[in-house]
Amino acid sequence: MDQGVLVVGSVNHDSIYNVARLPVAHETVPAHNFTTAPGGKGANQAAACASATDRPVRMLGCVGKDMHAEFCLAYLRDQGVDTSGILPLDDLPTGTACLLVDEQGDNLIIVAAGANGAMTPAHITRARDMFGQSEIILAQLETPLETVRTCLAQAHDLGKTAILNPAPFIAGAETLVPLTDIITPNQTEASALTGLEVHDEASARQAASALLAMGARETIITLGHHGALVATQSQTRYVPAYKVTPVLDTSGAGDVFNGALAGALCEGAGLLDATEFASAAAAMSVQKPTASYCAPTREATLEFQAAAAQSRS
Repeated sequence: MDQGVLVVGSVNHDSIYNVARLPVAHETVPAHNFTTAPGGKGANQAAACASATDRPVRMLGCVGKDMHAEFCLAYLRDQGVDTSGILPLDDLPTGTACLLVDEQGDNLIIVAAGANGAMTPAHITRARDMFGQSEIILAQLETPLETVRTCLAQAHDLGKTAILNPAPFIAGAETLVPLTDIITPNQTEASALTGLEVHDEASARQAASALLAMGARETIITLGHHGALVATQSQTRYVPAYKVTPVLDTSGAGDVFNGALAGALCEGAGLLDATEFASAAAAMSVQKPTASYCAPTREATLEFQAAAAQSRS
């Protein structure tokens, strides 16, 4: 029986600098803390997904043959992710990212793709059996566009649910929309995909309609602390954000949202309930200081939801 989630995407080694405020051009600012952590949108989402479901979570990607790879793969295995689909390459380093995080939790991120940029459509087609073993396929855009296209097309060919988190946005991403069952842009990405300015619930509704007209079966537009908009061909629903304090780091929230969404769907939740679960997990994640270690467990997220519901009543 098909089961579990396959995450296709990037693995990075993150260097994280905590600063009082983010620098402007030509400015140097001191960091009051420095840490390293496993990262990459694919790896972050795989770890978050494994925290959100007891079903198998596998990952397909590329790393170098270096200490960064050993560090990141050990972390993923500790989180319960099957890393047998992550290929070590001889001639490229593991991807890296530099994150600056200010005291409000806002961030700037620079990424060097490394081995992530060498993931080819052939890697996807050779992993067809791994696709066949999985119920849900989750992809992002830190690997080449044609590789993601092949991933989504293969998912459809095998009758799987294909989720695309179109982040970070790259030129040509709009051509992937018809290959998605569920597309999950934030407001910036939704604007880039549709050409419509998205800044609130009303404009998100317009962008969601445009994405459905472009061929997506379902769409979720995340609006940060303003919540999320869920749209299908038959209905559109607004999901309010969960309010939390303090906010330490927002850099991993989108990845936690997508991983938790895939995990909840794999557990049998409907799209709206899965979105609410993912929103709760993302809200909890911003209270942790790094993107990779911030995903809450399924049990903790359900308890958080129950407490929030009680406080609202």
